[in-house]
Amino acid sequence: MRELAMLAGALRRKWWVILLTAVVIAGLVGGWGTLRQQEYRASARLTVTMTGEASSASASYQNNLAAETRIASYVELVRSNLVLDRVSELTGIPVGQLRGMVNASDVKKTVLFDVSATAKSPETASQVARGLAEVYPEVIEELETPKWGPGGPPVVFDENGKAIPFRTGPQAFATIVSDNTQNPSVVPPTRTQMIALGLFVGIIAGLLMGILADLLDRRVRRPEEFITLAPGVPILGEVPQSRSRGEKKGVLLDFRSGHSASAEAMRAARTSMSFVGGDQESRVFLITSALPGEGKTFVSANISRAYSEAGSRVLVIGADLRSPKIGAAFDVPEDVGLSNVLAGQIEFEDVIFSGGDMEPDVIPAGPTPPNPSELLSSKRMQALLEWAREHYDITIIDTPPVDAVTDAVVLAPAADAVVLVARVNVVTRTALARTLENLSIANVTPSGVIVNSVRSGGGSGYGKYGYGYGYGNTKKSNSTDATKAAVAQNKVLAEAPQAGASAALKPQSERHPDTHEFPPVVDEQAPQPSESESGKDAEGRS
Repeated sequence: MRELAMLAGALRRKWWVILLTAVVIAGLVGGWGTLRQQEYRASARLTVTMTGEASSASASYQNNLAAETRIASYVELVRSNLVLDRVSELTGIPVGQLRGMVNASDVKKTVLFDVSATAKSPETASQVARGLAEVYPEVIEELETPKWGPGGPPVVFDENGKAIPFRTGPQAFATIVSDNTQNPSVVPPTRTQMIALGLFVGIIAGLLMGILADLLDRRVRRPEEFITLAPGVPILGEVPQSRSRGEKKGVLLDFRSGHSASAEAMRAARTSMSFVGGDQESRVFLITSALPGEGKTFVSANISRAYSEAGSRVLVIGADLRSPKIGAAFDVPEDVGLSNVLAGQIEFEDVIFSGGDMEPDVIPAGPTPPNPSELLSSKRMQALLEWAREHYDITIIDTPPVDAVTDAVVLAPAADAVVLVARVNVVTRTALARTLENLSIANVTPSGVIVNSVRSGGGSGYGKYGYGYGYGNTKKSNSTDATKAAVAQNKVLAEAPQAGASAALKPQSERHPDTHEFPPVVDEQAPQPSESESGKDAEGRS
């Protein structure tokens, strides 16, 4: 039953491959059968009879054997000039053209053989077959009649010296026993048969192509697959794929109406995350993913708001210094941010945007630096996190994909828990395995995975993640070696911060005076979009 369910799932997922293959093959085969010129065949059946005496059963048997032996030779005569010259005289068709139209075959273990003609028109097939049926008995009679010299046939005497009469007529002759020359038939396959064959072959080929495409598809398609692909890593939540029009305009969900399925999923994930990362009062969560296009920024932004809704003091840090998106998610400028702080260009409190009531504070990523990994593994970053532990209940760090660059790996040991965001139908088994391997190099095991876009069927603008600087080709990425080197050079993350570095970061007041109003939340109860709009959703944004 499990195999049948897997097969049914493969056919359901790859229905478009099955349909496309079936239509193309059925169209090609059926179209060829419809366009090809139909051929017609007319035939006649002849029998061979020996002229010898059959006064006994033995003599009759010998005559039949002789007739069967001769038929093999008669069949070979069908394309000889001896036959075709006479048929050409009767039909007016050149011998060269006749040679490709005629055929003969014997009926096994009988004294019968068939002659036939195939042509583009039924009239021509009938005319040529009739000519063969008329010519063959003449030719056979001629061949089977002995040719004697001027003295006539030889004289043969029996044991008593009496002359035995010698037969001077033909030893065998042929007669027509079945004449179908006037009723030519269509040479199979007919047009109807070709269309039916095309449909059958198309369906079978479509099913096989669908199953093959599903086997070759390395994407993770169901949440339960993570149980076997990432043993020991629990699923902390499943975020449904949003289809509301409002969510196309921004990343932030509606936590106020109480009717948002995605917001409720974030609350459930928040509850699950409360059991990971230790039992300390203040915890730091690092949010990452295996590939671009999985919705880690969407989850980072909304899980932080779920914590704020529960009354926690929350800080969101945009640590994706290569393709910053947290600022855009909360509608705060990226002109200055974390990169400036880590480079020592600006004080920490000057880059915090306060979210106001029941909203998280935000540190945007800032300008893209030339050395993101070095900045994220610096002592200033460690000191920043220690300060965040003292002043916030929850710190959420949005980082780049693990399989793309090493930034998240070198920062992971400083977090209390690492949470993977995995988007079904986007993340591949190979990328997930590499991500777990890269994290294990830093002695980090993910505390859980949040499965995004569980309901498949829509595309996402997040898939065009703009990692142009330093990421390389993520499709062929194998960052394990780079990860080993980065971890080896950045052991400082596992060490305690120095007091001097801590002192460089001054505590923030209860709320930063330069309070920035976040954009209005999205109402998931907005009218449903058209089918053309449903190809993108907010979960896919980074």
